[in-house]
Amino acid sequence: MSSRNRSGFTLIELLVVIAIIATLASVVGPAIFGNVGEAKVTAAKSQLQIFALALDSYRLDSDAYPSTQQGLDALRSLPLAGEPVRNWKGPYLRQPVPSEFVIPGAA
Repeated sequence: MSSRNRSGFTLIELLVVIAIIATLASVVGPAIFGNVGEAKVTAAKSQLQIFALALDSYRLDSDAYPSTQQGLDALRSLPLAGEPVRNWKGPYLRQPVPSEFVIPGAA
C-alpha cells in the first residue's frame, strides 16, 4: 500500500451505491406514482358532485334545471337565453365551468 492518503471512492463503491439507489427507486417509485391516477379520478368525482349540488340548488330556486340553450353558464350568471328564469339566486358555482373534461384513462 502506498504511503499517500486515500481520497475519493473506488469504481466498485460507486457502482454499489448506484445499485442500492436504483433498487430503492424501483420499489418506492411505483407506490408513489400509482396514487397519481387515483387522485385524478377522485378529483373528477368531486367536481361532478359539486356540479350536481349546484344544479340541484338552481332547480330548487328556479323550479327547473337550466335548458340546453342556457347551458351550465346559467350556474354562474343570470341566463338571458331561453325562457326567463324566476328566483335566480346565483351564482351557484364560484369558478367558471371548464370547457372540456379530461377523463383519466380515456383515449
